[in-house]
Amino acid sequence: MKNKILLILLLSLAFILRFYKLGEIPPALHVDEAYMTQAALSLIDRSENPLDSYYSITRIGNWMTAVFLSIFGFSYEVVRLSSVVYGIVAILMLYLFCKEEFNKQVAVLASFIASVSHVFLAYSRMNLPNMQVPALFMALLYTLNKAIHHNSLKWTITAGVITGISMYSYTGAKLIPLLGVVYLIFHIRSVSARLWMSYFFFFIFTTIPLFSLISGIDNYFVREYEVSLMNEEVYPATPTTYLSYSIINFFAFIDYPDKSVQYANGPILDFISVTFFLFTLGNYFYRLATGKKYQYKKSISLLLSCFLIIIASVSLTDAPPQSQRLLISLPIVFIFIALGIEKLQHLVLEASTGTAARITTMIVLSVLATSHIYTLFGNYRKQLQNPYTWIEPATSIAEYNQNHQEKTNYLMETENLTVDFSTLVLLSRDVKPLKPYSDDLVLDENSTLIVPLFESYTRMKEEPVNRDKIVQLQKEGYGISYSEDTKCPKCFSGPLFGVVSKQ
Repeated sequence: MKNKILLILLLSLAFILRFYKLGEIPPALHVDEAYMTQAALSLIDRSENPLDSYYSITRIGNWMTAVFLSIFGFSYEVVRLSSVVYGIVAILMLYLFCKEEFNKQVAVLASFIASVSHVFLAYSRMNLPNMQVPALFMALLYTLNKAIHHNSLKWTITAGVITGISMYSYTGAKLIPLLGVVYLIFHIRSVSARLWMSYFFFFIFTTIPLFSLISGIDNYFVREYEVSLMNEEVYPATPTTYLSYSIINFFAFIDYPDKSVQYANGPILDFISVTFFLFTLGNYFYRLATGKKYQYKKSISLLLSCFLIIIASVSLTDAPPQSQRLLISLPIVFIFIALGIEKLQHLVLEASTGTAARITTMIVLSVLATSHIYTLFGNYRKQLQNPYTWIEPATSIAEYNQNHQEKTNYLMETENLTVDFSTLVLLSRDVKPLKPYSDDLVLDENSTLIVPLFESYTRMKEEPVNRDKIVQLQKEGYGISYSEDTKCPKCFSGPLFGVVSKQ
């Protein structure tokens, strides 16, 4: 009973941190979020093949977003809610796996670290496909663990289906079948022929519909090819190149500034996390070299092998961000950090008392949580003028359009419409196109004119544009209403657009 209560508390913490001001941090939909939202909308109106692929991302991963949009309507929170769910599922699977493979304490520590990790938090708060990957990876490890330790056909079939589903997800998830094979090889003495055959049969069976319905195998792998170091048009691939990228990707965890355009620059882990991560690895290699017994030697060997495969895979790609491609490895990192903290607790317990060990652990977790939470809700929030606030006007207009489709909504064209308003264009495409303003436009009871007051973030500190047009239309007898004020704390304080309608 205590375990269930503790798990509920951990998942509640994870949900609160992910749902808190979900529509405001970040304050607008990044262009990539808009692509994912558009894919979900296309599922609702059945305008596109749900299994087709764009940049190696199938629309099947957006079914949850489509369901939420159908039930709750369009808003920033609803659009991002599926990533919140994927993030919580990843934490739940991490807890269950660690409890089976290690112990309850490691499970609690690892899932707590995952709950507060600023990178895990950030990608759980954006409508991007990234959080599907660690959720699927941890679900696979958990189900394979159950299948092997209990010689269970039911869990083997489940693992095969999860592996197949991963092929419908983000590019990083295409590593999951390989990682599944690595797991089985590590337990080859425990895996019967029946389990091997069942696993691969249901993996292939689940994957068949994907390859029969996508527009082409080349399109399915187009993104991987575009960023691959094997593509000499991108980067001259040499052994030195591979080594340098491997080093860069490893140190992305420590001090390398991630160049993600969806999330701010900075290391993936803080100093405390890195310390315990390296502490676990140091303890592992020391016991390996000295031949001393180590309870978790096989488990760490397995996870470290998976981690190195992920690093090697990411190292064969150019064009950051590192953090998105490394996201699948973070549950492993969280486990290593948890093992390091557990080891410290044992050392303190040997030298002192149980109370001292518990206090030490609480201090470490408190500092770690404070560091990561501040990184997202404090430091990151101060940096949000780039790249999000420059598309806030576009996102706000898109939200208005989605929630007012009972009328024809015309859009007054601005100078930078196709650049700064790309999010708006994406969300409006194939739903209800917003038409450019023209002087001979006559509004009736079933139409409105949306007039942007800012053309881009770079001009949001200047006087709003198009005020004179709104004044002119008001004199002509049209009714005028305004949107809510901007959510950007550093920008001009005022509405982002006006809505003109016939009175």
